[in-house]
Amino acid sequence: MDLEKLINMLVQSEKLLAQLPQEKAAVARLLETLLTAAHYRWLLNNNQKSESCLNKVIVLSKTNSLSSMQAWVLNTKGIGLYERSGAHKANTPFKQALDHDPNNRTVMINISITTHRIGKRNDGIISGKQTIKRDPNNPNLWNVLGFLFLSMEKMEAAIVSIKRVQLIAPGDLHTYYSLAVCYYKNDQMDECIKEISELGRISSDQDVIQSACISIMTNKANDAYIQLKQVFENGRIAKHQILRDPNLQILLKPYKNMIFN
Repeated sequence: MDLEKLINMLVQSEKLLAQLPQEKAAVARLLETLLTAAHYRWLLNNNQKSESCLNKVIVLSKTNSLSSMQAWVLNTKGIGLYERSGAHKANTPFKQALDHDPNNRTVMINISITTHRIGKRNDGIISGKQTIKRDPNNPNLWNVLGFLFLSMEKMEAAIVSIKRVQLIAPGDLHTYYSLAVCYYKNDQMDECIKEISELGRISSDQDVIQSACISIMTNKANDAYIQLKQVFENGRIAKHQILRDPNLQILLKPYKNMIFN
């Protein structure tokens, strides 16, 4: 999604926010709209205003005894802290979120990510596997586990995890990119090309980041760097959008300076 679309969506959510009544009967819609506005602000890298929205949600959810809502807000705050300040600081809101909603699988897998990121990689993997045991048909959990393995360069384990995502959610195009990256990093180019070909068969509609991933994996890395640099410099896409895509991060590791300098 490009910046102009994001800004338009934020404007619409904030217009709705201004029109909503503040009485108790409207709390659910108000909370939903605040979370939407917070999400768009986060995507636009406006962390201060995003956190302001989240703090309002915390106050409203406490006042109205909505414990599960507090869990989601604390989880969102943890994600923001993870990006800005690192895994150590993100652990606190994630653990607080789990206190409010002990069975929240998303919070559990986020704790696995932060545990992995602070250097306790095996503990992070164990935590991720334990979370999946509670919800074995959740494709998002398998996807995260796949990226944890991929970041450790445990390619075979990463491939098993991402293939599980394909079985559970065969219509998820993102998974084909992820599996192609796994094969690419594991020097299995025939399999990588098969996944890319399958992508082309299912959908020809690729965004800039997806197109860059394919270019890098098909020996057109310079084309990818030039394209990303151009869209970054002309404002079509922001730096944080490039840095948030896990597939692109795996492929870009040695070359980030070519885009942002």
